[in-house]
Amino acid sequence: MTKPKAGGEQPVEIPDTLPILPLRNSVLFPGAIIPIDVGRRKSVRLVEDAIAKERPVIGILTQKDARTEDPGSGDLYMVGCAARIPVR
Repeated sequence: MTKPKAGGEQPVEIPDTLPILPLRNSVLFPGAIIPIDVGRRKSVRLVEDAIAKERPVIGILTQKDARTEDPGSGDLYMVGCAARIPVR
């Protein structure tokens, strides 16, 4: 699926299946650019694996309870965003 990018940039190709990065105490909105601190080993691995790809795109969902250390699908809100990780 291709979604148009704001600001005249190239469209981002969003795969049908995305790895999910759970966020604590923050929400990512479409078109927003935010820095994300990644601390959990699983999350660091997810981001490293995504960066290794040609066009790194991940799904981001907010946790319902920030105290949950190992969130499962029931611990996350059902609506989130696809996010492109800029590679420098």
